[in-house]
Amino acid sequence: TNTLEKEIVSKFENVEVVMKDKAVKNDYQGNLVIDLSGKNTELVKNITDNFGGVVSALPDGETKPEADILVIVGNK
Repeated sequence: TNTLEKEIVSKFENVEVVMKDKAVKNDYQGNLVIDLSGKNTELVKNITDNFGGVVSALPDGETKPEADILVIVGNK
């Protein structure tokens, strides 16, 4: 998580990590990138293109944080 955080922040201007926490589930396969605000389609796509993963809706059971984008780092 820390490595991916550093890579994303260094690659994209105006990106700030506001919170890190464990997901409710711990069996996600690959990274999920969720546009919580619905206003960051291009940035979300760029994150998945650069760092792998898929664009997703907020998974059932996960809490929506006070952020525009949520990245769930899953198992590889």
